[in-house]
Amino acid sequence: VRALATRAPGARVLNVFSYTGGFSLYAADGGASHVTSIDASRAAIDAVERNWARNAHRPAVAAATHVGIAADAFEAMDGLWREKREFELVVVDPPSFAQRERHVDAALAAYAKLARAAVMLAAPGGLVLLASCSAKVAPDAFH
Repeated sequence: VRALATRAPGARVLNVFSYTGGFSLYAADGGASHVTSIDASRAAIDAVERNWARNAHRPAVAAATHVGIAADAFEAMDGLWREKREFELVVVDPPSFAQRERHVDAALAAYAKLARAAVMLAAPGGLVLLASCSAKVAPDAFH
């Protein structure tokens, strides 16, 4: 997470599946100019906003703008693409998509869809980070 902050100075950052906004705050503290956080849970987005306010004493966080979007990640990313939004850093850290072996194929399809959407939102020269916490999905499946 800290390594991401070194990529953030002046960047527009998109944090998909933001939960309580850890990546969002690290990006802001690293100098991001703008952070958009997406999570399906309104409670999670409210938590990001509270955490943002709690860290507003940090100059870099205070200088950055933040937008929280409580919506389905796929739909929200499509909406941002339709608005022609671009981000220098796109972080996609979804919950586990495959708790069982029978879910692996669907999980891989979801990761592929997320990767395509993230790349479409990345500015030229931007960085996309796609994480997986699905123990049933092997790391080499991402190649």
